[in-house]
Amino acid sequence: ADVQARRGEWTAAASAYRAAQERAPRGEVLVRLHAALLRLDRKDEAAKVIDDWLRAQPRDMVVRGYLAERALAEKQYPEAARVFGEMHDIAPQNPLVLNNLAWSANQVKDPKALEYAEQAHALAPDNAAILDTLGVIQIARGEAQKGFANLERAVELAPDAAQLRLNLARAYADAGRSTDARKQLDTLMPRLTEGSPLHAEATKLLKSL
Repeated sequence: ADVQARRGEWTAAASAYRAAQERAPRGEVLVRLHAALLRLDRKDEAAKVIDDWLRAQPRDMVVRGYLAERALAEKQYPEAARVFGEMHDIAPQNPLVLNNLAWSANQVKDPKALEYAEQAHALAPDNAAILDTLGVIQIARGEAQKGFANLERAVELAPDAAQLRLNLARAYADAGRSTDARKQLDTLMPRLTEGSPLHAEATKLLKSL
């Protein structure tokens, strides 16, 4: 099925994934089946395999994680927040779930977003992605000093993480700190692939300074 999927033979891949799933049901196979069905525009069938699985596996995390990440990628933030919320109910001490819940909750203006981010930070205080999320939310909530400290710490911990450096540059720009924003972008731009979404975002921000 994986070979057929790489070749774009989606009908054959879907059939093979379904056969594999029937022999040995696994969340990892189910998400590939779902993706293949979506490629074939068989949306109702794709939704059914997900619904049937989650009814049978109410504490599943793999399939829920896949659905939540898809929702985030498609900027369907209410759906992402809903699914990450379900995952948090299943695994309340998982800092990465809390981080993603905080991020998606912030996108839909949920007042609990900061609380989720603080909980994630308490569980994993030196995780760069969590510090980034917490910093962005703190600045949005008027806690600029704390927010910038956390964004700067995130970049310090993960200097090659382009998205984190871009988030810091954008925060500087929004605060009127153009020199600081430009310094971050000057470091970032040579590392980005021209034509990539991040390159486009960084270029647009640089032109706005």
